[in-house]
Amino acid sequence: VEVCAANNNYTTTAQILAGINMISVQRLKDLLWQHISEPVLESFNAFDVLMSPSNNYQAYRQHFAQILKKHKGKKTALLPCLAVVLKDLTAIEEGNPDTITQAHASNPAARAINLEKIKLLGTHVAMIKNLQSFRFSSAELDDSLLVALDNLQVMTDEQLYQLSLRLKPFKGANASPTPSSSTNECVSDNTPSDDSEKSTLPTTSIPEIGRASCRERV
Repeated sequence: VEVCAANNNYTTTAQILAGINMISVQRLKDLLWQHISEPVLESFNAFDVLMSPSNNYQAYRQHFAQILKKHKGKKTALLPCLAVVLKDLTAIEEGNPDTITQAHASNPAARAINLEKIKLLGTHVAMIKNLQSFRFSSAELDDSLLVALDNLQVMTDEQLYQLSLRLKPFKGANASPTPSSSTNECVSDNTPSDDSEKSTLPTTSIPEIGRASCRERV
């Protein structure tokens, strides 16, 4: 995670944190996490707070704005959290009408193109296009890492949870529950199976953004 963040790769940073924060991993804290050193845990917690969806990803947004300002005018590769980018574009598109009422005396029902919506979309798309113009260097990629990624076994949420249960059986009276499906958010929001295994993920709802002066769709 530290390496990804140091290289301004916030999509991979968020996805690593999402994997660690899955209930299949979180429920094993008392078995495995005790072997992790304190400095590593502190680093993890710091990045977990940075990429938290609380208050509409406020911590991440402030941090990334500073990164953009720091590297303004420089040819530096930056990869924002794509889930946040897509969330913003969706909020702008679905949260604002394409046209707005612009009544005149001669035509009380006249409507006009919502220029504020177009401006918002243009600003976000321009930022994305600008970031796409700079690429990460592949000169220092480890061949063994590429081989490992190419042969990585992908498991479903259910398979991961069943594997987790083999390490730590569920102690409930009934059969073990099935974990909820994963989402495409930066941080997973799977719900723990019982009160004794609560996830550390925040549950704050994320308000919509990107409305500017456009009229809200009801």
